[in-house]
Amino acid sequence: MKKFFALIVLVAAFCSAFAAKNRMKDHITETKLGSYDEFEIGSGSLKTKKAIGAGLGSQDFIVNFNPRKNTASLHYKKLGMKERLIFDMDGRKSFIEAYNAYLADYDAKKLNRKKTKFENAYGQARMRVDWGAFTYNLNAHPKAEFGYIFAGKSPYFAIRVRSIKSEESHDGITPEYSGALLYFNRSQAGDLAEALSEKTISETMQSLLAPKEASDDYVEESNYIEDDSKSENNTEYLEK
Repeated sequence: MKKFFALIVLVAAFCSAFAAKNRMKDHITETKLGSYDEFEIGSGSLKTKKAIGAGLGSQDFIVNFNPRKNTASLHYKKLGMKERLIFDMDGRKSFIEAYNAYLADYDAKKLNRKKTKFENAYGQARMRVDWGAFTYNLNAHPKAEFGYIFAGKSPYFAIRVRSIKSEESHDGITPEYSGALLYFNRSQAGDLAEALSEKTISETMQSLLAPKEASDDYVEESNYIEDDSKSENNTEYLEK
């Protein structure tokens, strides 16, 4: 009986030590990642409607990840304004599922060419949008819808963000977010889906946490000869 009790105590101590080790490991990881408010996990391009005239204009985008909030943000410009669309984990999952459904419909030729407006075909997600002329000084939590739209003969995967009033007021005025329609061809949507994937986020975090190899540029044995003479008189390094 005493041996059995001692075994229980030993197992409990082992489990406690193992749990403490994992908590310490998690704490170290959180501390290291805490030094990164945001870091880039992807980039690419998308299209928006031009301010003047018909057609679409290309815009570069970057995707950042915030480890403290577990959110990814899509940064782009629309009509001269800075915008970022923020995906939580559920939003990222919804986007990737929508993109995969779009690819399946594209390959099966199920996209309806007669639809001249945005077709909300692949679901939606509640997101946060920040915007402003120079800084992100306004924000709201609109509904974003995933679908497709034809521009000419080309079917684009698209994100439509509903218009919504800002949650910040300035001088008694509550600005309104005008909404957005973001166009992606298959390759561009693939770049965004890859950036938002948990695999990319995990691999990027691991690369940031990996210890850096120490470099030692000092060489003990050297053929160089120290010489205090003026540089124009120092000819030791000249080829003979």
